[in-house]
Parts: sequence; structure tokens; C-alpha cells
Amino acid sequence: MTYLLIPVLLASILSFLFLQKKKSRNKTSIAFKGFTFLWVNMVFLLLFYLTPELVRTGYAFITYPRYEAEIIDLKSESSWINRSGSRRRVLMYTPIVSFKPKNSTEYLKMTLDISTSERPEIGSIREVAYKNNVIYEISKKGYLFLAGTVLLCIFLFYPILYLIFVIIGRNTEHLKKTGVKGFVYFALLGIITFAIILFNGIKG
Repeated sequence: MTYLLIPVLLASILSFLFLQKKKSRNKTSIAFKGFTFLWVNMVFLLLFYLTPELVRTGYAFITYPRYEAEIIDLKSESSWINRSGSRRRVLMYTPIVSFKPKNSTEYLKMTLDISTSERPEIGSIREVAYKNNVIYEISKKGYLFLAGTVLLCIFLFYPILYLIFVIIGRNTEHLKKTGVKGFVYFALLGIITFAIILFNGIKG
């Protein structure tokens, strides 16, 4: 868990500098200080967790060799999901596929990284990206999750940029105006993206 100290330390330093700047302009309450520290730490932890995964997945989707893999078996697991405002238990299926990598004479047998409540058909074909014993399913659902993660990272980074502008004494008026419009646009894009994920979601 020591790796979590990095975003916490960065967030604490940024929060301290921001509050010092605000203090020089007007008095800040203890509640405001506490909220700022908690909020900035939460944003940094989310970015610290999401960004590496986004980079890895995006890099894999773009650069990893792609193969046609056949579903040869399924792993099933009971899971709770929220749908249409109700919480219910469903059986989720994770395909196990077989494919032959480039320059190899043997077929590999691997479990995909995406589960679905709709039982996949044994013998059906899935497109996968594979390299160095890491596999990703190339699917509409995968692209939607990738797009949603990009939007969320941008959405989280914008207020951090605002704090930095305040700390270094830059004019934030243009940033505020752009931020309000950007908030609306990204919120709409996020809602549309996750609505599509929810609609297909569980289909895969």
C-alpha cells in the first residue's frame, strides 16, 4: 500500500498551497479546509488508479497483435448488479478462449477480461489482443469502457488544473467559463457513454 502515499502526498501539497493562496485573499473556514483536503485526495487517488489502467488498455488496443480466438469453455460466477433501479443477483459468464499466437505452433488457452450475463456460445469467435501473456477482448463494450474512462480522467483533471492556476496566480476567469461549458458537455458525453454501456453492458 506504500504506492498510495504518492498521490496522497501530492494531493496534500497541492491542497496546502491552494489553501495558503486562498488564505492570503480571504479567511477560510475549517470545514472548507477539510473538504478541500478530502476532495483533492479523492481526485488524486482516482486519477492515480485510472490513468495507468487507461494507458495500458489503450496501448494494448492500438499496438498488441490481434487474433481470432475460439471460445472453448466458460467460467460462471454469481454476481449482484443494479438494473432499472433494482438490485438483483445474476449469473455472469467469462469466456475461456483458445488461439494460436504468431510464430507459435501451440494453441494458448486463456480467460478473457470481460464478463457477461448472456451465456456465450461455445465455438463462437472473439477478436482478442494478446502480448506477453496479457489478453484483452476487442469488443464494443471494451471500447465504450475505454471511452468512459478517458472522459472521467479529463473530468477529474480539470479541477486540479484550476487549483494549479490559483496557486501560480494565473487568471482563472477563462478557465471557469470553459469549465462550466466543459462540465456540461462531458457530463452529457459521460451519460450517453455509460447509457450505451448499460444498454449493451451486459450483452458484451
